[in-house]
Amino acid sequence: MVLLSIAFLLYLVGAIGVVADGAGEFWLWFLAFGLVLDVSILLLALTGLNGLRFINKADIRGKISHVLALLLAGIGLWFRLSADTTWFLIFIGMSLLFWIYSLVILYKTCSRRT
Repeated sequence: MVLLSIAFLLYLVGAIGVVADGAGEFWLWFLAFGLVLDVSILLLALTGLNGLRFINKADIRGKISHVLALLLAGIGLWFRLSADTTWFLIFIGMSLLFWIYSLVILYKTCSRRT
């Protein structure tokens, strides 16, 4: 859960920086590092590592929400590449909402098991 939280915090710092300072390259690095760390953790969870089994046992709502968050972030980055910052900000904001929801669901799932 700690690594997923770090990935989210990196993405959150990047999103706040993008909103406050503009969609500059510096803040895009934070977004990218958060996404890469998160996808790496999810791919490692698919291999069945003992420390990441809680991800596979999460509720289906959390899984769908997390996949939606990653898809919206990818679409947002596409709009950033096409220099449409308005849509970029909208999709980054929506992905943050879905990501927060998926982390809350995952936290509730983990706390019930202990």
